[in-house]
Amino acid sequence: MFLDQHAPLNALTDEVLFYELATAQNNCDVGLVVLNRPKKINVLNQKMVASFHHQLKIWQDQANIQLVVVIGQGEKGYCAGGDVKACLDPDYAQEFFASEYALDKALIAYPKPVIHWVHGNVMGGGVGLMHSGDLIIAHSQAQFAMPEVFIGFFPDVGLAYKLSRMPQGVGAWLSLTGASIGAHQALAIKLVDCIDDTGESSAAALDTLLHTISHWSPAANLQTTDLGQACCAYLKNHYSSSNDSNTQHNILPDSLQQWCDDFWSSPLNAQDFFRLITEAELIEANNWSKALPGGLSAASVMSLVVTGLWLKTAKNLTQDEVFAGDETLAQWFFEHGDFIEGVTARLVDKRDPRWLFQSVQAAFAQLKAHKPSALASVSIQ
Repeated sequence: MFLDQHAPLNALTDEVLFYELATAQNNCDVGLVVLNRPKKINVLNQKMVASFHHQLKIWQDQANIQLVVVIGQGEKGYCAGGDVKACLDPDYAQEFFASEYALDKALIAYPKPVIHWVHGNVMGGGVGLMHSGDLIIAHSQAQFAMPEVFIGFFPDVGLAYKLSRMPQGVGAWLSLTGASIGAHQALAIKLVDCIDDTGESSAAALDTLLHTISHWSPAANLQTTDLGQACCAYLKNHYSSSNDSNTQHNILPDSLQQWCDDFWSSPLNAQDFFRLITEAELIEANNWSKALPGGLSAASVMSLVVTGLWLKTAKNLTQDEVFAGDETLAQWFFEHGDFIEGVTARLVDKRDPRWLFQSVQAAFAQLKAHKPSALASVSIQ
């Protein structure tokens, strides 16, 4: 395997590894980040986030590093988000969320191109992490989901900015149902930029990617001096050229498209939101997305309501404003929401959660009494 022939800058036992890989072009090396918790689908913890952010700062000042590539170790997947079990400690959680958001914002603003090659399970904060890149390449068997409402939370790490702007309004469906989609559906709604569909296993495909990068050199007629951008553009063209142009992946089932249109056109008072949630349970969309077991009845009602209202709000906010709102909402869920119960029940006790609120009306009433500052502009009815 390619990486077996290279030594990381840090210890192989660390939970995030850093490599500096040469290409065939002088002064165009690649900083490679490998999330290294394969048994836990590379869920992020505070130490990993801090180490990742620190290395980015080092590479930013290294002239030879022209490009950063982020991958996940192991067959299970790229990243399943943050280590929410560790976040049951409120002090740790506050530090982790602040650091995680800071890392994602640093990647978005990074002066050098960032590429994410993703495979297997990509969930929650993993989707947020990959979306900080200039180019997102998905292995053909990758699966994407944002199931936060099922642990009493909401899609954070700035994701509401992207979800509220997705084609066909489908971001609302993915956020509220936690449904998973494949790589081709993700490409159709612009969640990823291209698909690695060579037919290789994820391990073999990743090896091919790294070999391709190591042998890259710019075309003789290159019109730019930005070698990192040139390599990034080459990889996008390389993978996009083989992608299936079949439009069937773009077509939502009629009932799902109607539901998405209804969500974005409805005022989202308690009555309308209850109707939308009820109708969502009746939609058969398994030819486009795969629902979680138990459906929406297994989700936190408060998480559903806040997520819906936040998506509506985020559509009119900048990305920085969404990140700022996420920070306040994350804290609010600790104080007034279902996060502690959801994580404890699902991931520690392995039981069904006992949610604080059993009805949409009760959740709206709680929001009126303890309104999150992120939703200050929303009229809670």
